[in-house]
Amino acid sequence: MFWRKKLQSIPLRPEVKQVEIPAKSAIDQLNEASDNLSTSLRNYSDAAYKSAQVEPDEGLIEARAKVDAATKIAVDGRLGYALGRCIPQHVEHWPSWITRDDFIKWVHFDAHDIGAELSSEQDGSRNIKIVTVHFSFNENRYIFVLRDRGMSYVPDALERLGDVELWFDEIMVAKFGVTEDISNEYSQWEFCDVHALRVGPWMKDVIDIATQIETGQSRQSREFLDRRTLEMANNINLN
Repeated sequence: MFWRKKLQSIPLRPEVKQVEIPAKSAIDQLNEASDNLSTSLRNYSDAAYKSAQVEPDEGLIEARAKVDAATKIAVDGRLGYALGRCIPQHVEHWPSWITRDDFIKWVHFDAHDIGAELSSEQDGSRNIKIVTVHFSFNENRYIFVLRDRGMSYVPDALERLGDVELWFDEIMVAKFGVTEDISNEYSQWEFCDVHALRVGPWMKDVIDIATQIETGQSRQSREFLDRRTLEMANNINLN
C-alpha cells in the first residue's frame, strides 16, 4: 500500500504595494542645499584657520614657561601680595607725609634713612604719577617705585592701571603690573602680572617688610579700639 504524502499548502506571497515617495519641494531642496553648503564652508574655515597657524618655536615655548614660573613664584611666594598690594598701599602717601613731625609713627616696618618724592612723566596722552621711596632695611638699600598710569582705556572700565619696581644694589630685581578696582568701596592696588623678576636675597626682605607692615597695622588698629573702649568706659557709671 502506498501512502500519499500530504502536500502542505504554501501561502501565497502577499502582494507588495509600491509606496510612492513624494518628491521634495523646491523649498526643501533649497534648505538641504544651504545646510550642506554651510557645513562645507564651516569645515573649510576650520581647516584654513588651522593651516594658517604658525607652530610656536622652541624659544617662544621656553619664554612662556619662564613667565609662568615667575608668576607662580610671585603668587605662591607672596611676592605679588607684598610688592603688588601691601607695600604700595603703605608707602603711596609718604611723599606728603614725610614732612610731618610724627611721620615715623606711620612707618610700620624697620626702615631707616627714608626718602620719598612725588614726580610725574608724560606717556602720550597720559600723565603718569610716580611715587619713589628710598630706604634701608636689614642693612640693604632699596628703591621702590610706584607708577600710577591712570584709568584704563576700556570703555566703562572702573580700573586704574599701574606698575611697581623694586631696585636692590642699583639693579631692578622686580617689576610687577598692578591694578586698582575703584568700583569697590575701599579700593587698593592688586598684583596683576610679572614684567621682570630676578631671584635673590632681597625676596626674604620683602616678605619680612610685608609681615611687619601687617603686624604694625593690626597693632595700631587694636590700640585705637582699646583707647576708644577706655574713653567709653570712663563715661559710664553703673553704680
